Amino acid sequence: TTRLLFYIPSLYHSSIEKHTHTRARQLSESMPAITPRKQSKLLLSAALIASSSAFFSSTRAEEDHDHDHDHDDHEPCQCIAGLSIDCTTAMTTTQAALDYLEENESVCKTEANSAECKSNYYVIQAHHDHCAHDQIPHDVEHELHDLEAYYEDCHVKRQFDSDLSSCPAVDCSNVLTTDGNIVAEMGSNNCNDDCSSNECKTRYQKMLMFHDTCAENQLPTDLEKGVHDYEEKCESHLCNTASAAFTLDTSVCSPAPSVIASSSKFVLGLAGFAAYFLM
Repeated sequence: TTRLLFYIPSLYHSSIEKHTHTRARQLSESMPAITPRKQSKLLLSAALIASSSAFFSSTRAEEDHDHDHDHDDHEPCQCIAGLSIDCTTAMTTTQAALDYLEENESVCKTEANSAECKSNYYVIQAHHDHCAHDQIPHDVEHELHDLEAYYEDCHVKRQFDSDLSSCPAVDCSNVLTTDGNIVAEMGSNNCNDDCSSNECKTRYQKMLMFHDTCAENQLPTDLEKGVHDYEEKCESHLCNTASAAFTLDTSVCSPAPSVIASSSKFVLGLAGFAAYFLM
């Protein structure tokens, strides 16, 4: 009886093993043999797909890298669709843009502003930040700061003027602590009546540098507006906030959707070719 009980499980396992080997042999016989030529095709196809995927990933990484290094994460003004920055015509174009924004202030002075409002705001903001003060209407410079709360600014540096000296270096991270009262100090020194003193010159040039190089959220509102209140009387103290003349660089703009789509089609095309190649 003991031998019989031992024999039955052994017989069962032997039957399972025999069935498994038989099924494996049947599957092997039904599959086509992989010839050396087909092995070469498989390797080449895998290499094509891997290289194209690496190319696409590299392209996307470069785009993300460029985007991540935008000033304060703002879109470069020269990359805004439909926006043309020309300081020689800014006196006219910015005034027309301001007129539109004021005529439609029920929409344009809200956070739910329209695409047309945004386009006109960018005309004002980009030229204000890039062009010389005397190339922009005084009203435009003042009204801009009442509109800023409703829009996301683009970023552009003020153009260099070879006739001017450099503005003094400033620390944008510490404006409120070191120069929070600079506008009041300009007033107490009567700089709007006579800006010829060193006290007025030093403060005005620092205000310019703060205004042109620091982020909005680092500056008190009275400094943003105050710099324009003194620009006529302190015109002789204008200075460069850029270190040299420059051309707006459009290479920093993200590729158009068609470029990204082309990259995707490139990968898919290679994958399709690989599939055909395996036939």
